Parts: sequence; structure tokens; C-alpha cells
Amino acid sequence: MVGRITDQSSTQYFQRTNSIAQATIDKYNRQITSGKRFERPSESPADTSIVLSHERRLARIDQFTRNATSAQQWLNAADQALQSSSNSIAHARTLTVQGLNSGAGTLGPTAAAAEIRQVRDQLLGTANTTMAGRSIFNGTANGAAYDSTGLYLGDTGGVTRALDTYEVLTVNQNGPEVFGTSNPGDPLNGTIFERLDAIATALETGDQATASAGLASLDDAMARVSSSLGKVGAMANRLDVTQVRLGDESVTTLKRLSDTQDADMAEAIMHLRSAETSYEALLATSGRAMSTSLLDFMR
Repeated sequence: MVGRITDQSSTQYFQRTNSIAQATIDKYNRQITSGKRFERPSESPADTSIVLSHERRLARIDQFTRNATSAQQWLNAADQALQSSSNSIAHARTLTVQGLNSGAGTLGPTAAAAEIRQVRDQLLGTANTTMAGRSIFNGTANGAAYDSTGLYLGDTGGVTRALDTYEVLTVNQNGPEVFGTSNPGDPLNGTIFERLDAIATALETGDQATASAGLASLDDAMARVSSSLGKVGAMANRLDVTQVRLGDESVTTLKRLSDTQDADMAEAIMHLRSAETSYEALLATSGRAMSTSLLDFMR
């Protein structure tokens, strides 16, 4: 016995097919309008997980990039301060030589001592350099790094910037690392401020031996500052490499994110046209089928 498809079965079939066709057209219309392959996680759970992973990484990269920018600003401030310190110490050494070798065209010991004290005050100001309102040589402490007497007020804490999940850069050097440790009993082996005070006093009192020893003391202070400059340069080079890597990773991650969630517009338009054509054919077919009457079955 040959089974007969009833009108109700045909109607249900065409309704289901019509719903599927309309859903397909809506899908590609949404893709073209939004530019996304899917809008709801339920449409593609696996791809949604990938998208969320890429978005989290991009957010992290953005934070690391801001950290790198902050680190760069910190290092720039330190570099300028250290360059200024190096120049000041070199000038103090020249003044010391002039004070020891008074003659025509040179400063006398008293005048040299006065200028050395001015250099000392200038260096003190440099040692209190700030970046965004924060002293760069006082470790992690608040306020100025040195008081007016040259006493260190900071600590030995490290200021760090996270450049990646497992990469942290310490961007600071504390005052004693750069300007020396206080040694009141032997000022020529103390801070740069103690050394300059001792040299100036020696020139004022005619203590040639102490003033002469001060030249080697200043050379030692200069070497300390030069070492600090080298550290800043090394950190800056590392930072440059990191910034390039973060930039490259950002571009790569954005590409992967786009490949996962962005619709291929040409493909979406092609599928839409195909779906619309199929839908029009379905409507035509259903129109002819639904117009069949009882008389047609009796023939």
C-alpha cells in the first residue's frame, strides 16, 4: 500500500523548512550588519572560548604596554638626572684642580671652594629629582630622597613594572647606590655631598693633602654614577626589546581574534544570496503544492 502525504503533513514540512530558511537568511544578515560570525556564545561555544582568551590577552598586553611606557618615563628621568650628576662631578673636579693650582687665569682656593659648594647644592637638587610627583632615588619611600644636609631619607626598596606575566623590571636605583653611603668619619669615602663639603673645607683651610685626595674621591664618585648610567642603558635596551615584542604580539593576537570572530563579508553575501534564492524557490514550490485541491487527487 502506498502511503499518502496528507495536507497537514505537507503544511508542517513547509513550515519547518520555511523557518530554517528564514533563520539562515537572518544569520547571514546579522553577519553582514554586525561584521561578526556570531553574536551569542551559544552559536559557537568553542570559538567563543577562543575569542575570550584572545580578548583577555589583549587586555593584558595593553596593561603591560602602559607599564612599559611608565618604565620608559622613569628611565628617561633617571638618565637625565645621572647625566646631570656626571657633569656636576666633572665640574667639581675641575674646580678642585683650579683651587689646588692657583695662578693666573685660575680661581683661588676660596673662590673654588665657594663654587664647589654650589655644585654640591645643585647635585642635592638632582638627587631629589621627581617623576610624576615621586622621587626617583628614594626607593619606595614617600617624600624627598635627601634633606638639605645630604642625609638620605629613603629606603632600599625596588620600584617595579610588570612587562609580562613572568617578567618584572626594577626601574629604580636608590640614593646610596648612585650618590654613595654616608660616612661622617671619613667623608672622602662618604656620599658625594660629604666629599664635596670635605674638599671645599680643605681648600678654604689650605689643607692641600685632603684637597688632593679629593680628586681620587671624585673619580670614584664619577665611576659610581657612570655605573648607574650603564644600568639605566641596559634596562632601556631590555625595555625596547619588550616594547617591540608586545607590539608584535598585539598585532598577531588581533589577527587571530579577527580570524575567529569576524565574518568574511564576501562569503556572507554569497551565502545570503544563495539562501534567498533557495527561500524564493521554497515559496514557489509551497505555493503550488498548497494550491492542490481535492479534485486534483480524484483525477
